[in-house]
Amino acid sequence: QSMNPRFLRSWLFWIMAVLSLAGISAVLLTYFFTYGSLERTALASHVPWLGNYLYAIIQAVIVIFLSGNFLQSDRKLDTTGVIWVRPVTNSAYIAGKVWGTMKVFFVLNIVTLLLVAYLHIAVVRSPFMLYPYVLYLFVISLPSLIFMLGLPCFVMSFVRSRALGYILLLGLTALLFYYAKDLGYGVLDLFASVIPATLSDITGHADLPLFLLQRLTFCLAGIGFSIHTGKRLPA
Repeated sequence: QSMNPRFLRSWLFWIMAVLSLAGISAVLLTYFFTYGSLERTALASHVPWLGNYLYAIIQAVIVIFLSGNFLQSDRKLDTTGVIWVRPVTNSAYIAGKVWGTMKVFFVLNIVTLLLVAYLHIAVVRSPFMLYPYVLYLFVISLPSLIFMLGLPCFVMSFVRSRALGYILLLGLTALLFYYAKDLGYGVLDLFASVIPATLSDITGHADLPLFLLQRLTFCLAGIGFSIHTGKRLPA
């Protein structure tokens, strides 16, 4: 599956993409110029962590609205929808949609990190390392993306009202962001804000296997949510 063309044609996606780039840049500059103490600038991993952390939060909101739109649009197909029949299973149908959508946000994530890296080198007085950018891309942003792509599939399969679905999804995301992240020493920390994620250029990560296990849990949960689909005719 190629990138989801429905997202690329959506004016809401492009508005949120531009706002996310501008917002993350403004937060980074304000954060490091206002609170640029030694503990925030000494580690080369702090800037990429903050960039991925901010992007993961913005990404979650964008995914909720855009994924909700294309999931609800499938339900509005009338009798002319029979011309779209393809010899695919439910899992392949959903996997293709999720994969195409994931590539759109993954590319946007890379563009965001390139901007963050430019600010890191040109503006922020902090040592630069490429490895934290690559690591946090795959262990912070990507697991949260997979989870947030699967969650709307699961919720919208039970909720028929788009407005109610948005409220539930935003409420669940807020619950994970504000309250659940502190439960069980960060087990439900979707955005990796509480669980130790600091990467030292001398000692490395504090507990990388445990950190990867926590992030893998969200990946598997998102895949499991994606598998749960509405009723369709068998292939």
